[in-house]
Amino acid sequence: YPGGSYADTFHWQNYTACSGSYLASDNGFDNWINNTVIPAGAKAIITINYGSNLTCDGGTDPTEAAAWVNYANNVRGLGIKYWEIGNEVGGNGYYGGSGWEYDLHYPYNGNRNAQPALSPAAYGSNSLAIINAMKAQDPTIKCGIGFDQGRVSYNAAALPPVSNVVDYVIIHWYPGGTDAQILQSPLQIPGGVSDCRSQISQYVGSRASQVGIAVTETGSSVLGGGSAEYAADTLLTWIENGACNVDYQELHSGFLASGTPGTPNNALLGPAYGAKMARLLSAVGDTLLKITSSTSSVHVHATSRQDGKTGVMLINTDPLIPIAVTVNISGPALASSGIWYQFGQTNFIGANNYPSYPISSNNVSGLGNTFTVTVPAYTIVNLLIPPAPVNTQPVLAAITNRTVNVGQTVAFTATATDTNQPPQTLTFALLAGVTNATLNTNSGAFGFRPLVIQANSTNSFTLKVSDNGTPSLSATQSFSVFVNPLSAPGISNISVAGGQFSFNVGGQSGPDYAIETSTNLTQWSSVFTTNSPALPFVWTDTNSTIPQRFYRVKLGPPLP
Repeated sequence: YPGGSYADTFHWQNYTACSGSYLASDNGFDNWINNTVIPAGAKAIITINYGSNLTCDGGTDPTEAAAWVNYANNVRGLGIKYWEIGNEVGGNGYYGGSGWEYDLHYPYNGNRNAQPALSPAAYGSNSLAIINAMKAQDPTIKCGIGFDQGRVSYNAAALPPVSNVVDYVIIHWYPGGTDAQILQSPLQIPGGVSDCRSQISQYVGSRASQVGIAVTETGSSVLGGGSAEYAADTLLTWIENGACNVDYQELHSGFLASGTPGTPNNALLGPAYGAKMARLLSAVGDTLLKITSSTSSVHVHATSRQDGKTGVMLINTDPLIPIAVTVNISGPALASSGIWYQFGQTNFIGANNYPSYPISSNNVSGLGNTFTVTVPAYTIVNLLIPPAPVNTQPVLAAITNRTVNVGQTVAFTATATDTNQPPQTLTFALLAGVTNATLNTNSGAFGFRPLVIQANSTNSFTLKVSDNGTPSLSATQSFSVFVNPLSAPGISNISVAGGQFSFNVGGQSGPDYAIETSTNLTQWSSVFTTNSPALPFVWTDTNSTIPQRFYRVKLGPPLP
């Protein structure tokens, strides 16, 4: 505010302007703050009038700027931080002609070329007085002066006088040339920043690291999808290279872009959608990442976002040819699906700067850390990729030790939990244990019935549960089954009645019991088998007509 060359004719206190400059109604400082800045939640940058005083007969009076700081920050408590001294002062005629920038430090009725009062040295000295007066009202503000990327001599004269007080330099970035040249111009920004910082270091000295770079104007003549591409690419590239601010002129219709039939004031221009795409990629507090492109027609930007997602912007600057782009992202694993935002030439009908369709968005798959996508001609594509789901280790509940007799079954279902959502598939395995133990790999149901030969033994087992995540994680639990010594069975209460022979069988619970008979104590045959019977039990031989027969009790498992 108040914007461009208006700044050097504008007087905020009485809302007047020198040189007959047009003033829109109801656009005084308070209205602008109340109706635009505060509702938008924006941070204001003020351009101080350098070119004229209140009576329009000379250059600025530092007290006018100081009064503005006092009113804004002390009276109204707005806390406006950034203030710049004048607008494009190098265009005041010092370098020839009358110039485009209003500057009454020397009258317009004479030759202004090379007049000392219009020189960059005079601008530096006058800015020192202005900044000192402003910071006397609020020492926390940041003040900047113009920087000329095309004239080292300008900066060499303007910067030294303010070396102890300047907080940033002001760049206006308007690359020229063909549409193709303008769309490639963001590639020049890193070199321009390096040169700027070198000059700041040379002409500001020990405070150079405290001096920032603010791009308070940029724009292009490109129409259609290319206008959005230039805006997004330029905004992000300047910020990636350390600019504390980038302002685009202009994003809405109604001033420089006014007068288009059928287009309402404040309609969004193509560059506004480029700014929106930049904002969809990265918000305040996100971290812009270093990224390179091996294809000159594809410009790229990336961000690590506070919401955990990785953002990638792909800009196809070719007006005709879609380009297949393979993206490789190092670092933590990324999900295979994400959100695709797109804006470009197909959003426009004809060659104009007013899109007919807004930014589109879709959920897409096939992403991850390496993937290939096709970017349409003259189009920006944003991909927001969340991190790959973090696989958490399943938990297998502890399993208590058991003590059993031969033949008594140890049976339980292992309990496992996993916090991953959606739920993962859990699979069980028996890592260690005797061969006659069983485990259902799906349910975790375990079973073990000790054999006779396992009497008086300790049997160790280890169970494992694994998920199907990437990578697969697992948990184990170990336990033991102690098998008691085996006691010999006994026969008692032998009796014969009614031609039938009976006796009681007693012994240890758990084993299987078999009764075998023989006529010669050599060859035995089983006549009765029961699994883990209740003891004691009575057995009767209903076929006792044989003159001589021997009986014995055998324990299992196993039994024939």
